[in-house]
Amino acid sequence: MKYFLLFNLLIFSVNTKAIIYPITPKYASIKKNEANVRYNASFEADIKFIYKKKNLPILIIDEKDNWRKIVDVDNKWGWIHTSMISNKKTFINQKEQNLLKYKNNSEIITAIVNEGVVMVANDRRIIYRYPPKSNSMFVPASVLKIATALAAIHYLGIDFRYKTDFFLGRNNSLVIRGRGDPFLVSDYIVAQKLSAKPVKVTLPGPMTITDSIANNYYDDLKKLGFDFAMALNKEVKALVDAGCQYIQVDEPVFARKPEQAIEYGMENLERTMHGIPKEVQRVCHICCGYPNSLDSEGYKKADLDAYDRIADLVDQSSIDEVSLEDSHRHNDLSLLEKFEKTKVIFGVIDIARSRMEDVEEVRSRILDALNHIDENRLIAAPDCGLGFFSREQAIEKMSILSKAAKSI
Repeated sequence: MKYFLLFNLLIFSVNTKAIIYPITPKYASIKKNEANVRYNASFEADIKFIYKKKNLPILIIDEKDNWRKIVDVDNKWGWIHTSMISNKKTFINQKEQNLLKYKNNSEIITAIVNEGVVMVANDRRIIYRYPPKSNSMFVPASVLKIATALAAIHYLGIDFRYKTDFFLGRNNSLVIRGRGDPFLVSDYIVAQKLSAKPVKVTLPGPMTITDSIANNYYDDLKKLGFDFAMALNKEVKALVDAGCQYIQVDEPVFARKPEQAIEYGMENLERTMHGIPKEVQRVCHICCGYPNSLDSEGYKKADLDAYDRIADLVDQSSIDEVSLEDSHRHNDLSLLEKFEKTKVIFGVIDIARSRMEDVEEVRSRILDALNHIDENRLIAAPDCGLGFFSREQAIEKMSILSKAAKSI
């Protein structure tokens, strides 16, 4: 991440003093191999100096007719005709004094990672260098904020805001509750930019987190789950604010400890999703067992009736879709009849074995399931994640699933 945080800072210079310009400054570069810079905005004005190389980065700070007032990396300024200016942004790799033209994001990232990047102040002091040299210490946090802020504007948008709540406490004292930096929002935004289809984000549920950590503080697991739910709710709301429409909470412990799920697990799951718009799809994935490695035998699974014991509770909740495993251990399909309103994401691809299913085998199981639930509420899927497989194996598994579903 530290690489791409810098790539949007394409310019050569950071002014360490506040300056108010007549116009909003704009980054550009020199278009020709020879460009005259004059004292005033006129061809009759004396030449102040001459650029002898194109692609040099400049900052436009004023304009008059077809003339632009510019400042460069050496804090030299003057007026230059628009015919000598390119809108392409460039930066200087001070390590080797190479000029790299800004063409696309990949090129910039590659240039930074391979060649290094330097930020300099107007007095030529180096205020940030990456990668740092062993004999140099130029990483002031206040300077890094410039690069971070520019990257945030690029990826999150100029209108994005983190929320901070203000309250009046006892004796009219002011209470400020910051939300911190959501850790999944940036991942979602980057992933969504790479896909034309909606991206679903998955979080671990409060009961599963509670069951997976060492706890030497809380005496009440419900209260521990409550606090995790409140923290997760902030993350969920931040994802919604960023535009995410599909949010999945994984609660495999529901199947392994159905009594606790009934007692307080579902309540904390609801709290995790509290306050998000109805149009956002709430999804819950409930594993019934997961091996430590591919093709493991005899790994522990939840009791066979676990899904049945929590089905009514799930169907009465605000959950829109519930993900259930069926491939690595078949359920009594009458289970599906308990879901009268909830959509069921039905696992028909085994994620625990390397054997490739037959298309007809998958198709047959889907058809059997459709005898117990409306077709518009059944979604065929793998049992769980495909992390055990190579990319090629995962694609083959998904291809089998797709062919089986399309054949119905």
